[in-house]
Amino acid sequence: MILGDLRVDFRSRIRDHRFALLPSDHLEFAEIVMKVSGTAVNLARPARHHFSAVDVISCIGTDHFSSVIRSALDDLDVRCHLQEVPDIHNGTSLLVREPDLKGPRLLVASKSTPVSRLSIEHVRGVHQILESANVLFADGYLALHEASRAAMTEAARITRSAGGVFCFDLLPHHAERYFSLSELQDILEMSDIVISSARTFARLLSLDDPYPYRAEHVTALVRRNLSNTPGRDATWLLRFGIKDLQDTAVCRNGAVSAVYDTGYLAAEDKSEYGDRLAARELINHVLHGYVSPN
Repeated sequence: MILGDLRVDFRSRIRDHRFALLPSDHLEFAEIVMKVSGTAVNLARPARHHFSAVDVISCIGTDHFSSVIRSALDDLDVRCHLQEVPDIHNGTSLLVREPDLKGPRLLVASKSTPVSRLSIEHVRGVHQILESANVLFADGYLALHEASRAAMTEAARITRSAGGVFCFDLLPHHAERYFSLSELQDILEMSDIVISSARTFARLLSLDDPYPYRAEHVTALVRRNLSNTPGRDATWLLRFGIKDLQDTAVCRNGAVSAVYDTGYLAAEDKSEYGDRLAARELINHVLHGYVSPN
């Protein structure tokens, strides 16, 4: 079960320049690709290859992109439980990358999206689906708005009360700009699994976040802080290394219990790799009781 945003992305890349070297306004003629995206879709794509059934709870707006989004979900063959939100446009985002795809990305996302109005009533209306879920996945973008935060909390309560697992992805990566750890306390303490960049966790603790973050940094971060943090009873998957995705430390009871290579550096296709990784980790947790994807 995935609780998350639905958006339409417009993606492109400049061919011959890096952002930092552009001296002034710059016009580039390049291919622009439109793609349905957002947490709900990005995780559903890989999850359907691992789970026998995937359900999506989200919201959809009332503009011409609604049919595009519904068509993309139909193609994924996932079961959708969409709350229709009147008088709001579907979320859109613009992603521009540098020529070699290795530099920083320019990402601009619409501020208001339908999922910000996800209601507790809609969540309770699909309580039987939530009660049957092995895993409920949601992320920090839902915590940015009061209504969607309350709906996420209720969905987690329903799933956990029926014996399911709640996995919370601590996003945005610069979460410290939007909330503190104490403001996430209720969500983290309901979580069975927390996925986060180690550097995001460090910044939320007002600590240094050197790049690349290394294993010794993670060990010190966890030993000194995790046992005193909201969500201390959860299993934390802290990403670190190159692009904050090279390695993952599995952390329990205030200590690092395992570290594994995520396969990111060797992957030919690195797009949405974090979602593909999370899907593999979650199915291993359901089937075998551990989260390593290897």
